[in-house]
Amino acid sequence: GPEDPLPADLRPHAWQFEELSTLAAHLRHAALYVGNDSGITHLAAELGVPVLAIFGPMDPRVWAPRGTVSRIAQPSISGRPASEVSYDLVASMAQELLLNHDLLCQ
Repeated sequence: GPEDPLPADLRPHAWQFEELSTLAAHLRHAALYVGNDSGITHLAAELGVPVLAIFGPMDPRVWAPRGTVSRIAQPSISGRPASEVSYDLVASMAQELLLNHDLLCQ
């Protein structure tokens, strides 16, 4: 949350917004949003941004974002934490989402 300090090496790459409307305005311009099961992930999907949601023990059939361009990355064993989703899986799914979204927008 806002009271948690960001590690110094992440500060140059992080944005912090006071207002949800400001966050939404920035999200609208994103080529892709990658995030965990959170309110911001659902907001990005609702705005029509391609979303790659990383799920852990929660059931994505119930909790996944409902956007038209949303995909789910989850551990190969159901019920395991999101930290067990491999980087390679996330990278390949993100690349596929970007490519497919670019093709749809042409």
